[in-house]
Amino acid sequence: MHDEPDVLWDGRDYRVEVTNETGALLFTIVMLSIDAPASNRA
Repeated sequence: MHDEPDVLWDGRDYRVEVTNETGALLFTIVMLSIDAPASNRA
């Protein structure tokens, strides 16, 4: 992850939809990335 972050995530939103055995949507997980500068908080 540290050396090749683009292999893990290409910057697009990532969505996982979870359904039950009949196909009814139970919940959705949406992950997104934000390109932000690193900070050193002491």
